[in-house]
Amino acid sequence: MPTLVVWGEASHPAVGRANDLLGRCIPGADRATIAGAAHFMIATHPKPFADLVSCHVRESSLELATAAR
Repeated sequence: MPTLVVWGEASHPAVGRANDLLGRCIPGADRATIAGAAHFMIATHPKPFADLVSCHVRESSLELATAAR
């Protein structure tokens, strides 16, 4: 299952650590941070967040399509 774990660079250190561990524990998960963002990055940094998600979906779709062949 394609998984992307995203957190803001300015989030509380505990949030960053928890998300980093979550990303490491989910097999094949991608991890990313958004510069200058905190917990509400979807509201404060919508473009970088949308770009990350779009890229992840596009790459995951390509990987899944290639694996299905």
